[in-house]
Amino acid sequence: MKNNIFSKPIMANITGTFARWNRPVAVDPAQVNNLSEILSVSRETSSLLLRRTAGRISPAVDLWAGEYPFPGAISLPGIEESVHRLGQAVGSQEHVLVYSDFDADGITSAVILKEVLEFAGIRNVTVFFPCRFQDGYGFHPGLIDGFHMQGVNLIITADCGITGWDACDKAKSLGIDVIITDHHRIGPYLPEALSIINPQLPSWKPFELQGLSGAGVAYLLARAFLEEKGLMDEIPRDWAIDMLALSIAGDGQPVTGLNRVWVKEGLNVLQQARRPGILALLCVSGIFRIKEGYRQHGGTVSDRASTQGLVDFDAGDEQAFNDRVEVRDLEFERDVMFGLVPRINAAGRLSHAGRAFELLCESNLHRAFEIAAGLDKLNRQRRSIEQAMLEECYKTIDSLAPVRTAGDELSPCEEAAVTLHMGSTHLLLCGQVQGCQLSYNIPRAWLARCCV
Repeated sequence: MKNNIFSKPIMANITGTFARWNRPVAVDPAQVNNLSEILSVSRETSSLLLRRTAGRISPAVDLWAGEYPFPGAISLPGIEESVHRLGQAVGSQEHVLVYSDFDADGITSAVILKEVLEFAGIRNVTVFFPCRFQDGYGFHPGLIDGFHMQGVNLIITADCGITGWDACDKAKSLGIDVIITDHHRIGPYLPEALSIINPQLPSWKPFELQGLSGAGVAYLLARAFLEEKGLMDEIPRDWAIDMLALSIAGDGQPVTGLNRVWVKEGLNVLQQARRPGILALLCVSGIFRIKEGYRQHGGTVSDRASTQGLVDFDAGDEQAFNDRVEVRDLEFERDVMFGLVPRINAAGRLSHAGRAFELLCESNLHRAFEIAAGLDKLNRQRRSIEQAMLEECYKTIDSLAPVRTAGDELSPCEEAAVTLHMGSTHLLLCGQVQGCQLSYNIPRAWLARCCV
């Protein structure tokens, strides 16, 4: 077709969407042979390991072994002063508030911080999630006055805060200290916080931890605090590793280095389902099967725990119920990324993140099933809304004259862009639906009257 504004596609997958091949990183053949001898593996395996570790032998060996040297947490920038301030909060029994983002990474970060603070002896810990519908995203200065009136002395952000300049200024003016734990890109300048723990800071570059999730950052602070207090021997060695695996999956962080170790261990902890909330999520999502014998309001629990009602068992019969759960090995992508995480995220997108946080902290199995059933229902609602929005997007784009004219020649393009106006859509799902860009590989913009 002449003057076609779309360029030729590189490939189209079975759904008809366009994709691009990424060429493999070139590696030194001598390094391939060297690593092959060190690990006693084939050259193909050696080459793959080197491609995944930027051609470096030592990280490739660690990748193959599933090991990574754990950093001395207290030596990481921002952590020592944060640990000192937390020690003061314990000694003075201050009111500490954890201000968290409302996605899976933020929620798991909040769980880690709440548990470590309470374990260390702080009796007054509040966890706050901004409501996206009312407060929007990020660390908000408009909320600080309310925290001050509640007697908050110290705020710890979880998976947010690195661009919270105004909020930090407001807190400082009211005598509230702020510790920022975040992993997002830093802005043009840093907020005036007591301390900032963020692997994107230049001072973190030598540690090669830029791929940490928000919960990973919170965990390093928690670990350093426990070590400083001499409490590491009083908690399970794999404490909070399940939260780390969820956070890495939720934020799509690279499964390399320290993240790889946490995911490997975290899958085992998630499979053991020590937290009632995790067990409930695994059951209502159908990942774990509940054997015959337990009934729900409306039917027998068989292939999966239906979310139309609640699993029926006595509060004192939880062990008997656990014995009726058929456990299977978990896969990171299938079961965690696409099974557990969407149900956790559904809370913040369509309701309030506090529901998912409550689930992960819940100690009563019956109550956990009740919350998990609600999150599963929200997730099904989310899928339905997204599907309707996507169908409307594709229908609108396909009706555009250049697209109709191009026909099978429709291809990715560097010169064209698509702007869509949606009469009504859901604010929190706009980002999900923008994935339709992958079908055309062209820039897109949204104009919408949002229903929040």
